[in-house]
Amino acid sequence: MEPLAEDILHQSPNMNAVISLQKIIEIQSMSLKFS
Repeated sequence: MEPLAEDILHQSPNMNAVISLQKIIEIQSMSLKFS
């Protein structure tokens, strides 16, 4: 998941990419808490 997110960030370095990345990190963090 992290390498893919990095690719997206490099391909489109804009606000949408940053927001999407933050959402992914939040979801992953919640998944880790509940797993």
